[in-house]
Amino acid sequence: MPQVFIGIALGACVAIGSYFARFLNLKGSVATFFLASLIFAAGVWQWTLPILVFFVSSSLLSKAGKGRKRQFYSVFEKSDVRDHGQVLANGGIGGLLAVAQMTFPAADFH
Repeated sequence: MPQVFIGIALGACVAIGSYFARFLNLKGSVATFFLASLIFAAGVWQWTLPILVFFVSSSLLSKAGKGRKRQFYSVFEKSDVRDHGQVLANGGIGGLLAVAQMTFPAADFH
């Protein structure tokens, strides 16, 4: 049970920090909270570290050259701030695998 509380705390930290860093909009932060809490609570650090590194690095890269990219915002719907759809598209499989690992602990999913 302590792992679940640690997972919720870490998920909250990532979601709140990402919202205030303007990596995510509000719906994206809520989706990140649930997804990150699930993955962290599953105790699967082998998945937590890669998805966290991917999220942080891709978020920083999306902020790079922001002024130059601004001209494309009128053409494309997406900006450098991610929404819940992007969060689920990038982390949904990891969340499903975390649930599978919790449900079938004898299986080797990584």
